[in-house]
Amino acid sequence: MSLLTYADARESATRIQEVLLSGTMPPWFADPDVNRFSNDRRLSDAEVRTLLAWVSAGAPEGNPAEAPPPRHFEEGWTIGKPDLVLEMPKPFEIPAKGTLEYQFVVIPLGFTATFTIPPGDPSFRVEAAATLTADVKLTALHPHMHLRGKASEFRMVTPDGERRTLLRVSRYDPMWQLRYHLAEELVLKKGTRLEVTSTFDNSPGNPLNPDPAVPVRWGDQTWDEMALGAFEVVVPRGARPWVLIDRHNR
Repeated sequence: MSLLTYADARESATRIQEVLLSGTMPPWFADPDVNRFSNDRRLSDAEVRTLLAWVSAGAPEGNPAEAPPPRHFEEGWTIGKPDLVLEMPKPFEIPAKGTLEYQFVVIPLGFTATFTIPPGDPSFRVEAAATLTADVKLTALHPHMHLRGKASEFRMVTPDGERRTLLRVSRYDPMWQLRYHLAEELVLKKGTRLEVTSTFDNSPGNPLNPDPAVPVRWGDQTWDEMALGAFEVVVPRGARPWVLIDRHNR
């Protein structure tokens, strides 16, 4: 639903009430007891009460003169012109229907591990880790799984052995691929170990599961699975990002 104008909001008032009462909106899945994030979408209890009271009152417009200015959207590059723009070597045609096989420009990444989720398993865990070979600044975290994704946890272990949980998503929703921006950048020292645990539900109890009777492997299609844990970092000037980590999988 669009909420750019009062007319948009007024038309969606009943739906707004429904999703607020059900707790499905706004979407936010990070455990509130772990870390703080600058893009936290949760509404306070007072904000929820205000919106529900507005709906119950018939969604009045109020004084248009006190409305905020219209939202301005940048055109072109919104974060500055990039240093390099890469283009596909030739056009790629997309069929009107049918299954579209993924196409890749292959870049060696050094990944050596994969996984298979057994049929019917309600809580299959995949773990991966990497160790930093240089100091970096951590800015955001991004878990990514497909329809069997259940939970995700990001952790760090400092060079002196201190463990810290950075993000815990206990109720992962594949329909909302959220990125979690740290409220404050975190300096990670060389030798810090980064860990990610991804948990999957391949059981009949998962309403999004396409087929709980089959084993599931890594793949690009939605009915396949992925276990990605992205740590977004600022690297030293001139550093080569692909040599900043030693990868481990277990």
